[in-house]
Amino acid sequence: MCIVTAEERARRFTDKLVKKLGDAVQCVVLAGSHARGDATPKSDIDLWVFLSQVTSEALRVVGTVVTTMGGGHEINPQCLTFAEASGPGFRKGFSTVQMHLDGIVLYGQLLLPKPTREDIRQDAAELAVFSLMSARHYITVNEPEEALARKLDRFLLKPLVWAIRSNVLLHTGKYHKSIEALLAATPDPDAKSLVSIYQQCRSSQYSGPCMPVIHTAASVCSRIIADRA
Repeated sequence: MCIVTAEERARRFTDKLVKKLGDAVQCVVLAGSHARGDATPKSDIDLWVFLSQVTSEALRVVGTVVTTMGGGHEINPQCLTFAEASGPGFRKGFSTVQMHLDGIVLYGQLLLPKPTREDIRQDAAELAVFSLMSARHYITVNEPEEALARKLDRFLLKPLVWAIRSNVLLHTGKYHKSIEALLAATPDPDAKSLVSIYQQCRSSQYSGPCMPVIHTAASVCSRIIADRA
């Protein structure tokens, strides 16, 4: 039996969508873990769908195409326009920095300005702030280890590893998509340890205590936020 890769599945979705909506589809970008190459069997396929206009009918068509894709990795399309992506208010839900650094264009052209050094630094700081506030919350509410273990990956380490990638880029000039390459390039031993634990969490292999990880994460976040590289 032929195994369809996530990128092939994303391209099939894109082809079907373009046939349905035509010129209304301006660009489709594969993002997230499947674009970086560090997906797990449970990872969904993150797609940014840029439309000339986001209407209820267009969204309905996108949903219809999703339902025709059958079994496989869940397809998670996010629809917006280039004007929205470039305007105020969308920054927290849409990072043009990650789009340019991680994204794979499947259709059209990514008509968004390439990020500046300050954009990258700001993106890293915002991700670090999100992780820092998560860490502080977990420390103050004193949740049991079992509850923390379920949250460690998604709400603390995932955004922090993004921030570490960008921070390494700022200091070295190189962006490392894969976890293995990032581990090799990360000079901060605390950050390196967190990237390694994130990798273990992604494969359900981390069995150590959570609270020391959370305290270490808080320290790394604070350093990234303060770093003006």
